[in-house]
Amino acid sequence: MAVTVQLQLVTPEKKLIDAEVPTVLVPGLDGDFGVLPGHTRLISEVRPGMLIVDTGQEEGEVYAVGGGVAEVSQDIVTVLVDKAVTREDIDLKEAEAEIKETTKALKKMTTIDNADPVQVSTKERLQFAKAKVDAYGFTS
Repeated sequence: MAVTVQLQLVTPEKKLIDAEVPTVLVPGLDGDFGVLPGHTRLISEVRPGMLIVDTGQEEGEVYAVGGGVAEVSQDIVTVLVDKAVTREDIDLKEAEAEIKETTKALKKMTTIDNADPVQVSTKERLQFAKAKVDAYGFTS
């Protein structure tokens, strides 16, 4: 049995990761899930959150990711998301300002309508901003 999984993290703009890693923790729609070598096949929706990569070093890598989909097949994990940023590339002040702005915008909306593209987009922006703050402050 393999001791690593092949992780691919891909956005529409570029491939951020294509590496063999011991484990990865993915923010699934129904909760975070870890993938180890020999994991059963699965496809899951990915929610905005932290993708945590065990690199085999003392400190792993952390990414803030937007929504998307993850596929686990044999020892390959493919995570396709609309956006992703490394912890090192996060501007904390910008992310905190985005949280304030989107929270304020959502409070102004008088009804909850999950079919309203403006509300959906605003909620996604809020969730991604929160993921960036979480990833920035994450310690393994």
